Amino acid sequence: MKPVILGLGNDLFADDGFGPVAARRLERRIGRAVDVIESAEAGLALLDPLVGRPLAVILDVMATGRHRPGTLYRMKSSDLRVLPGLSPHHSGLPEVLQMARRLHLPIPRDVYIIAVEPEDTSTMGRGLTASVEAALDEAEAAVLDLVKQWQKTEKTHAGRSEPATPSQTERSACTN
Repeated sequence: MKPVILGLGNDLFADDGFGPVAARRLERRIGRAVDVIESAEAGLALLDPLVGRPLAVILDVMATGRHRPGTLYRMKSSDLRVLPGLSPHHSGLPEVLQMARRLHLPIPRDVYIIAVEPEDTSTMGRGLTASVEAALDEAEAAVLDLVKQWQKTEKTHAGRSEPATPSQTERSACTN
């Protein structure tokens, strides 16, 4: 199965469209070696596009209120904190990945997340704000770099029985 780039969000709501917009831009450049999926889904619905993938990169917004809009975040799923006691009906990405691992589903060891601090996620029909739109090139470059690293690792591991995953050095290059 191919790696996946998953653009999450709803482009009807201003900056919430960052994931789908970035995914569309990448789809034109990435070629057929990677599946690019846009989705407004959340919770357990995120499992389906992740199961069986050797690599997953998620594009989304992440409203922290700690940085100015347009700030790009690069992280791995292992950097996220699982919140105890949440219902499976209201699960975030960390809880979904934890559940998948407990069920021994074949998901990537690390899911990479490229997210942007939004300015506005509630105005309907507006499109991306200028600050978030300005982060698209940097986000695209970060995803292309991850895919290139994975392809390089995949070639190195060709013929081995273990799945190829980015090395520790390559993984740390993706985090800020």
